[in-house]
Amino acid sequence: MPSLPKLGIICDDPPVNETVIAHGMCRVNARLIRALSHSITQVATATYSNGYRYQDLIPDIQDRYISTEFPRLLQKGLGRFLPQIRNRSIAFHFKLSYLVKQLHQTETDWVFCPCGANPTSLERGVKLAQASNLPLALYLVDDFLESAILSGNQHNLQLAQQQVPQWLEKTEKVFVISPGLRQLLLDRYGIDSVVLPLPYELPPAPPAIPSLTDQIIFVGSLSHFYIEGLKQLAALLDQFHQETGTFIALRLTTSNSNHAKKVIGNFHCLRCQPCHTPTELYQEIASSLFCFAPYSFEKKYEAMVRTSFPSKMMDYLAASSLIVVYAPAYSSSAQYFNQHNLPLWIDNQAALHEVIIEQLQQRQHYGTSYREVVQRYHALAFIRNTIIGTLSYSLSKDCTS
Repeated sequence: MPSLPKLGIICDDPPVNETVIAHGMCRVNARLIRALSHSITQVATATYSNGYRYQDLIPDIQDRYISTEFPRLLQKGLGRFLPQIRNRSIAFHFKLSYLVKQLHQTETDWVFCPCGANPTSLERGVKLAQASNLPLALYLVDDFLESAILSGNQHNLQLAQQQVPQWLEKTEKVFVISPGLRQLLLDRYGIDSVVLPLPYELPPAPPAIPSLTDQIIFVGSLSHFYIEGLKQLAALLDQFHQETGTFIALRLTTSNSNHAKKVIGNFHCLRCQPCHTPTELYQEIASSLFCFAPYSFEKKYEAMVRTSFPSKMMDYLAASSLIVVYAPAYSSSAQYFNQHNLPLWIDNQAALHEVIIEQLQQRQHYGTSYREVVQRYHALAFIRNTIIGTLSYSLSKDCTS
């Protein structure tokens, strides 16, 4: 029986503890690395430029962690005179030979690179794999090209157009967040991939079902993908209050109420308050009438809506009594709910109005169904088996060819 593959991880965002306020790919990377911990030889990533400390890292890999930056004290001491010392690309190239040496000493079989929207994360993965003469496996959660177009980042757009196709050709295996992204890679680059759902650890026990409060919750940032749906829901809630006298709050977890009112509108129902701990977040989700998961219907966002999958959905599935996906049929969220036969996907304002009334009257709970899907398809054991099984097969296939 062949031995299981050993993986060297390289990523942009460090895997930090769940209690640490995080951004970008930090949460995804942490859960991926926890799932793969027993197969990992090293984790190389930037820390200081992301605002984190060594103590913020998950304990699982602190003994195998390598910073791809110059030490923080060195950056502080020389940064005023040598600003290039803070450049992550320069530091990576300076440390590349050491990373390669460590990979060889630990007899690593694969370089594994989880990527966000920034193409330079893919570039570093490719360069490390080439320098160490190891195959490269990727986990992609965004389309580089669409992300660059929507953000207006001209440097990333140039990389996505000119370099990403070449870098992808140097990759041995690709995992993707959604079937939509799998189809896009196949259509655009002729590259097949393996769908790998977001990893997630359920709380030890489901939240006790509380008396539902008259609030609907939306978790996370106010991205352009979500604004139109939030506007429509807020307008419905204010109208409902005027017509019936029943007030339902639209609870946002952003702390910036001025920004929320600026991008959504000065609706009476809006309430902004962050959740400071996972437990607090679960409690707020569990006590809400439903969790709102909108996606844009605009044509210019179609590619992203098809391919991305909102990370907030995992917290919804872990604790909510009802999730309302308000999105076009082609969206990854609608496809996911239809695939797993989960309630509730809708695509029009009339249905949204009806579900508000129904939930006020009936207070339906689908938490058991949601958690069963998470346990089956997002548990760390499932994620590990998918990755290790795929890479083990690739290695054995190469050995026999």
